[in-house]
Amino acid sequence: MSDKSAEERAAYREIALKQAEYIAEKYLDNEQEATSFMNEINKYYENDVLREKRYVVIDNSDLKPFKNYSIPLSNDNDVSFYTLAKKYMDEDYFE
Repeated sequence: MSDKSAEERAAYREIALKQAEYIAEKYLDNEQEATSFMNEINKYYENDVLREKRYVVIDNSDLKPFKNYSIPLSNDNDVSFYTLAKKYMDEDYFE
């Protein structure tokens, strides 16, 4: 919705999240299915918020060699860019 203002896009995003919560609560009988559904919706919601802030959202966690550098305690096996940077960057540039 590039023709909408940032406020309008945020409002649409919030409405969509509320609708998803309503669907999960009213139409999904299995709690695990509802949780899985909301986790997926929240992932898209968070990615959209990041795009709104002009971040590029890339998920390479299922690709090799990124699996070797995923954060083991995260829910979605997020890639630890700190670990990648520490291994491959010159020490002069690494902070």
